[in-house]
Amino acid sequence: MRALLAIALLLAAGGARAEDAASPAGETATDKAIALLKTGTMSFDVTWNGISLGDGVITLSATGEKGCYRYESVTKPIGPVRWIYGSPYELSLFCIRDGRVRPSHYEYHIDKRPRDGFTLDFDWAAKKVRTVKDGKTSERELPDVAYDRFGVQQAIRLWAMQQPDTRQRSEAEFLTVDDRDINHYRFAILGHEPVETPVGTLDAVRIDRVDSPTRSTHSWVAPSRDWQVIQLESINRGNVELRMLTNR
Repeated sequence: MRALLAIALLLAAGGARAEDAASPAGETATDKAIALLKTGTMSFDVTWNGISLGDGVITLSATGEKGCYRYESVTKPIGPVRWIYGSPYELSLFCIRDGRVRPSHYEYHIDKRPRDGFTLDFDWAAKKVRTVKDGKTSERELPDVAYDRFGVQQAIRLWAMQQPDTRQRSEAEFLTVDDRDINHYRFAILGHEPVETPVGTLDAVRIDRVDSPTRSTHSWVAPSRDWQVIQLESINRGNVELRMLTNR
């Protein structure tokens, strides 16, 4: 359940840096990505193995610096879930640089399990990430492109929006950083499917994690809702463990 709202893709650059590869109109890859990345708040009903956990609220908001964002997840559990497990909180601070999501800070907290919490601080000039967990600090090397485990959702969103035809299968690999490892995940766009929600049936693009035979994530993003996730399922050995469905 630690990865309650974490789901967990690579935008390729050509011979020139994407920032410098302007369109004929003078628009850079970063300008295009900023124009695509609409802010807003999404609310979800969250269940775990069929048991209601409560509501999850995910908000993407712009900060004062151009192309920089605050991406925040707050879960509001109900009843015994809150008493026993607590309320998870995730935060990703990132900017669009060279047309990509580039994280600067990540944090995860859960009030009932403080030792599970950790923070990440990314130093892209030095290509290092600093982790603070349970009072201990460590530092690791960074690859050229990587995301925190929450902000990667916005990288996936940008990738999907930039595909020429989302009715055709396409795949991409995303590297994510957590408190211990740098993980390689592969995602595939599998076409369009209707999703039944409390606000009606929405046309959605299905995106699955396809790199593991036992664990997967199925997510549906709605073009009519700025390509935000409207439904998500976390799969373990064929069984749906976590399910999130938009409720407004």
